[in-house]
Amino acid sequence: MLPPTRREIVGLDSSYRWGPFRLEGLWALSRHDRNLLAEEPISEAIAWRLGLRAEEPRWSLDASAERLGADYVPIGATGAGRRSYAYGEEFAAERFGDALLSSEVAFPSRTLGAEEPPAEGRYSLRWSLEPLRGITLSGNGGLTYRDQEEDSQDETIRTYGGQIRWQRRRWPTLRLGRQWAEVITGGARDFSKDHWTGELSYRWQSAELLLSRSRFLANDEAIADGVDRNRSQDRSQVQITTGWGERLLLRGRYELEENRRREPIVTAGLPVGYGPWEPAGVGRTLSLETSWQPHRELRLSGRLGRRELSAGEEEGTRVSALLTSLSVHASPLARALTLHAEYGLDRRLTSRREEIFTNVILVDGRPLRLKPGQGTHVRVDEFHYLEDPEEGDYVRVVRTLSDVPVLALESQFHLGVEPRRYFQRGSPEPEGWRQLLSMLRWNLDWTLIEEQETEAVSRLLRMEALRSERTVYGSESIGSRWSLQPNESWTLDWEDRRLVTLNRRFNQESRSVRARTALRSARWRVTERWTLEGQWERRTSSERMTTPGEEPGTTVPAESPGSG
Repeated sequence: MLPPTRREIVGLDSSYRWGPFRLEGLWALSRHDRNLLAEEPISEAIAWRLGLRAEEPRWSLDASAERLGADYVPIGATGAGRRSYAYGEEFAAERFGDALLSSEVAFPSRTLGAEEPPAEGRYSLRWSLEPLRGITLSGNGGLTYRDQEEDSQDETIRTYGGQIRWQRRRWPTLRLGRQWAEVITGGARDFSKDHWTGELSYRWQSAELLLSRSRFLANDEAIADGVDRNRSQDRSQVQITTGWGERLLLRGRYELEENRRREPIVTAGLPVGYGPWEPAGVGRTLSLETSWQPHRELRLSGRLGRRELSAGEEEGTRVSALLTSLSVHASPLARALTLHAEYGLDRRLTSRREEIFTNVILVDGRPLRLKPGQGTHVRVDEFHYLEDPEEGDYVRVVRTLSDVPVLALESQFHLGVEPRRYFQRGSPEPEGWRQLLSMLRWNLDWTLIEEQETEAVSRLLRMEALRSERTVYGSESIGSRWSLQPNESWTLDWEDRRLVTLNRRFNQESRSVRARTALRSARWRVTERWTLEGQWERRTSSERMTTPGEEPGTTVPAESPGSG
């Protein structure tokens, strides 16, 4: 059972404007009591951030520097997350079918508060410039670092990129760009990504032609971590768009994807390096999209296409399927009611992976048995291992076994109600019960993703048998939010969200996660210069893992309370 904790944060946020420049600063101090039931020392940490922004018609600048001290955790963040989730989202923009899955199964020491999070820092710079009319240059660069207690675990992420855009009237538009990033762990290069893009477009009357080409290359240079992140993809696209008036739009598209990968070289059951680049699959997609807006408050969109996928010469790795999707967006009653729904069926490839835990690694060609503290996991029993960087004597090795075709269903639904828009249609301020309804605003969101190894298309179309025995991956998210705004000074928000996932991509194991989040916040604008805000948040989650051969009731639960 997790002990109760308390976290307190006090901060100062300020800004100063001088001409086109805006200087922003933030300073915060946190106090963390890890166990309210025990006499343990209270840790304190400091965080700060500085930013400089400027924007003019022909140039712009955005620079920032920030640092989170060790054990500084913002309200609402987790000990293992803090700001790293933002870095991860930027760095992992190309997921390639979840090549590296996130795992929140076991951080026992961090969850219990026994391990102090590392200090983190980040520097970033973005700029754009138009030296000549029709030519725009832009660039970005950044440095992120994490100071661990052990120097060999320090992590640094370097990124940079640039783009040039050439656009002149009656001439084609040209865009060229590159984004590059690398991860350095313990002073050694761990992983790098390189993404080149080129695009040429030309518009003539109501028609537009678009040609694009991109290459993505990811190199994994750390074989010892057991995760194969080598990926290479070339993507080519031809797109023609035309329209009739402002209500009907047609778009035809042809895409070609060529994937390559490098498999680990395994000796005596252990990976010792990576082999050469080999073809991993080809995908061709031909589609027709249409958008029709019969009324200014109603828009219908649809897509019909055909995709051919090939993962190799083996039987069963070539699939061909129809792609269908339909979306509806309506905003009647002067946009007081908003309805948006999407429904799509797709055919794609997903990776089956093998997960191995071992306590023997090769060093200079010789086997070496790991000692406690040299690994990342500890062995619980034959099927279960928990992450423990302090006492771990096992390492985790992940290998991609094969790509299998799956039928994917994706559905989204959004409903928004804002009575104020309806009551304010050219009339004075509402009174009585109308005034009460004008204070309220409500939103409901529902998202469903299902990937199955099945040919029962009709059942999946009717959204039956979701998360069944043939499910490879499934996710369902439901969230609602109420807002109360009695006047321009007061705003109260009440938000709840539920998430259920099922993943069977690893070793055919079944990992199910159920999570709930409750968020309450209030905002009071005291004067034009002073504003007070408060927020309370609680997160709970439970997890069940089932390995083939276990009884259905065997579970490994995990629960993590949130913070307020």
